[in-house]
Amino acid sequence: MDWNFGYKPFSYFEHLKVEQKLGSKIKGQIRRNLVSANIRDGAVPPELLKSELGDSLKFAQAQIHPWMMGGEYLPDLKMSEVEICRIVLKSTTMDVFSMRVEKIDQELRYSVADEYGDNEYSLPQVSSLEPLTI
Repeated sequence: MDWNFGYKPFSYFEHLKVEQKLGSKIKGQIRRNLVSANIRDGAVPPELLKSELGDSLKFAQAQIHPWMMGGEYLPDLKMSEVEICRIVLKSTTMDVFSMRVEKIDQELRYSVADEYGDNEYSLPQVSSLEPLTI
């Protein structure tokens, strides 16, 4: 895969494909992949479109395979926040790290969230006036 490290999106909040818009709100990695691959066919059960699954469904998924838990325990996105990047580890429970941006006035503020909630991350750039390049 060739990377264009100079690429910069016009906006983090506009001009998204339906797969991107729905996928960015779904916490679970396996569910996100399933929805993104099948949303245009209309073959997605409505409960999979939710940002967060109920505890009983999370438990049932975990019984199928631990990877089914990957991302399901991320904190909720704020109303003005979107996920711009995610790192998915092929660990036992498919740990997920979510890079997010929130627009406050004209400033974009960046943060990182994980499923454990007690980690703090030091970002080299915490805010900008325009989207960042890769």
